[in-house]
Amino acid sequence: MAVSEKQNFLPMKYRRMLCSSGKWHVVSSLFQPEHEPHEDKTHRQWLEKNSDRHQAKEILAVLEGMSLNSLNGVIYPATPVTIFLFDSYEKHDKQYPPATEIAVHLWIFFLKPRAIARVIQVRNGKIDNARKRELILENSRLRDLFDQEWSGMKGSNLDADIKRRKMLSLLSLLFLEIIEQDMSGKTADLGDENRQIQIIHAIHQHICNSSGRAMTIEKLARVSGYSKFHFFRLFKKHIGQNVHDCINESRMKKTEQMLKDGFLQKQISSELGFSCPSAFSNWYARHRSRN
Repeated sequence: MAVSEKQNFLPMKYRRMLCSSGKWHVVSSLFQPEHEPHEDKTHRQWLEKNSDRHQAKEILAVLEGMSLNSLNGVIYPATPVTIFLFDSYEKHDKQYPPATEIAVHLWIFFLKPRAIARVIQVRNGKIDNARKRELILENSRLRDLFDQEWSGMKGSNLDADIKRRKMLSLLSLLFLEIIEQDMSGKTADLGDENRQIQIIHAIHQHICNSSGRAMTIEKLARVSGYSKFHFFRLFKKHIGQNVHDCINESRMKKTEQMLKDGFLQKQISSELGFSCPSAFSNWYARHRSRN
């Protein structure tokens, strides 16, 4: 029996939008953004305390609603058929300002080695968690290809238009993968508990594979789609370990390996994303004594 549209990750109208790659406008640091900057005093003031940057790459595809979002401090319109590409450690909005009246957004978070796709509905700056839908991308090879090509284009001498066309082609493949997985019914059949387990395990893998680099509970909770308290509790429940301990354990393993390979503490500090070498030294002295 076919899965009803109500149960699906994406309603049909959004599937059609994602398949229309020629209509999308891309905002990215890879080439000239396809929207003019839009300076807004209220959003600028809000942004001073509400910007974020982290290791995971992210994609934002605007499906409905008129709002604003920023990339590296520059504010752009977030209108339907706009795609924002947020590379590792690029600054962007953290959550939504109250001025975001109504919006439907598709977010894709690139973890190692998985990716999480999430459709959220926003009203007056608040995410409606009751209407949130999530999907774990099963095709890790496509995720890896997209990640590699994205990273490779940063230092490439390719013409800007070629970069844009290439990113749109890769986005089309990614969107088709999401639609195909959605139409298979696996998303609807997974159930809330199993989906929760998959998300937490994907984040656990990401922490281990990234050596806990520049990670905080707040940032990981945002990727998970849960509050900090709920994420902390779920991580302990499904992984059997405190998330702080997991991050520190991953960092310590990386530190010990780099020390063994002859790296200086200054180099290790930079690799793990500490604010300065002294912060790393204090962390290392504190946690080495516990082992």
